[in-house]
Amino acid sequence: MLELDDIQHFLIARPPALAARYEFLSFRHAEGGRTWLAGMLAKVGSAQAVGSSQLDSRWVTVGFTWNGLKALGVDDVSLATFPEEFRQGMAARANILGTTGANHPDHWTGGLANPDLHAIVVLFARDVAERERCRREHQEYLSRRAGAEVLSSMDLEALPPFDYPHEHFGYHDRLSQPVIDGTGVEPAPGSGPAIKAGEFFLGYPDEEGEFSGLHSQRSYRATAVTWPMFVWKSTSVRFAIFCGNTARRKSSKS
Repeated sequence: MLELDDIQHFLIARPPALAARYEFLSFRHAEGGRTWLAGMLAKVGSAQAVGSSQLDSRWVTVGFTWNGLKALGVDDVSLATFPEEFRQGMAARANILGTTGANHPDHWTGGLANPDLHAIVVLFARDVAERERCRREHQEYLSRRAGAEVLSSMDLEALPPFDYPHEHFGYHDRLSQPVIDGTGVEPAPGSGPAIKAGEFFLGYPDEEGEFSGLHSQRSYRATAVTWPMFVWKSTSVRFAIFCGNTARRKSSKS
């Protein structure tokens, strides 16, 4: 069974939010980072609280880079238990990920290739007005703590229609929110079986029955998940043309 009280809500279910703000943070020193985190914990909702009416506690998510955990003062023994891909970071793996040429980390904006990128906080909200309230509240919170600063930020808004899950091009979307085994959620018809928790959370068995690190580190076990994040520019018209051309090619071969 999943320890839902030790997993952030965002990793289990979609928040019913139509707006959000991503803030990318750097810690000047370990004490400052830990002080910032200590004040945020009460606002970070767990998967067990999904369905709660507490807006703030349910819709705040935090994440850390490996450098961020190191900056917080996590000991070397624990840091060494994380997967190599996470320890290297996405910028160091540019050739493997295909982020080359114009997409090379040298061109990444907002300090996202900076080794001083230590954390992300995601502020979800029902609408833009609520998002702005959350932004001001977090800004004021940071102003009283000298150990953490915002490197960059990004505001987001959902695109209609709002009556079914979909990605930003309008296609029905199950890839970004698959059903995870152990959550008690039944997969929708045609979406395939639930996926083993170890494919998402470190310390649980994956589809091959293996454990992906941290299974001996209880303090990080259920809360640990690697969350790759890209910020990119996309053109919906070109994407639709690409999908259409690909479908036609596949159809002609069948």
